[in-house]
Order: sequence, then structure tokens, then C-alpha cells
Amino acid sequence: MMEQREQKPNPFGLCRVATEEGEAKHDLEYDILRIKELDFSHFEIPGYQRTYKWGRKNVNQLINDIIEFRNDSTYRLGTIVLNNGDIVDGQQRVVTLALLLSQMFRNPDIKLEINGHLEYQKLYASVIGFWERTKYKSAIAIDNINHNLDLIKSRESELGLDFFHTLVEKCEFVVVRLKSQSEAFQFFDAQNSRGKDLSPHDLLKAY
Repeated sequence: MMEQREQKPNPFGLCRVATEEGEAKHDLEYDILRIKELDFSHFEIPGYQRTYKWGRKNVNQLINDIIEFRNDSTYRLGTIVLNNGDIVDGQQRVVTLALLLSQMFRNPDIKLEINGHLEYQKLYASVIGFWERTKYKSAIAIDNINHNLDLIKSRESELGLDFFHTLVEKCEFVVVRLKSQSEAFQFFDAQNSRGKDLSPHDLLKAY
């Protein structure tokens, strides 16, 4: 089960933020946004980021967690850290959700629902925009995307209109905005220093 961590910092002060890589203190501004409120078309994956590495186990866990908490009023998926649209932290979940949504948009019932709601139409357009500007060159990322899409397709009977409503209406992120690129590099370096070291190639791409 993905851990839910309640964060209630002062949005204009020093706070501790839980991310995919760990925790760090920074002077942050944040919003809590539901999936339908995210503009995927503004998200960019910067060159210093590692490649997309989530596999079938991660995607299954995400889907299972959303199903398990479908009766809750909200479900916190985690944190997205941004710097002018660049994803400093949260790439794995953002890309996986974009994959999930792009496949669910093919469902006839969900298509009808989208046509009847302006906010869903905006979400649809933003996800399409994300994939138009997101091009992975890494063979690992491409393999993971293809395998995860196959998994999502294999579970399409579970991903109908009820699941769509749960995902876009109840699931939410803490969206943190850093103020500068130098702060983004510092944040990224601080998070990664707690886990696996960046390769020299990763470090060179960051500068």
C-alpha cells in the first residue's frame, strides 16, 4: 500500500516535504490539487532526471491502492515538485498517471463523460499535450512504458467510469513550486544524496 503522509506546512515558510526520493526542508509554496486540476501539458522532464523506471509491480500497486481507497473522500498520491514546469520530483507517478489516463480515454463510457464536462475535456487535452512533448530516448523507459501499457490494458475491465471518477475527483497531489533553477538542482541533489548516487552522466546533464 502506498503510504499516505499528511502535510500541513505554512505554504510560504520552511516545511518538510515527503517526495519519491525522501524528505527535505525548503522554502516552498504549494497547492493541493486533484488529478482533474493538473495541467499535464505544462509538465516537462528535465535532462538531469533519471529515466522512467516504474514497472508492472508499481503500476499494479497504484491501481490497487486507488481501488482500495475509492470510498474515501480523498486519497493523497504523494508530492510533485516543480520548477517552471520541470518535474524535479514525482516523474514516476506523473508518467504512470498519464499512461493510465490516456488508455482510459479510449473507454466509450469515459469518452461520453468527458464530452459532458469541460474540466474533463481540459484534462484530456492536457494529457494529450503531455505525450506530444514527452519523448523518451532510453530503451529502458520505452520498454517500461510499453509493458505498463500492456498491464493497464489487461486490467481495463476494472478501469471503467467508477474508477475514472475516483481517480480524477478524489486522488490528489501536493504540488510544490520551487522558485529558481538553482534551488531545483539543490533540491534534486539533496534528495538523491539520500538514496542511490547519481552517475557522472546524470551529473553532467544537470549542468
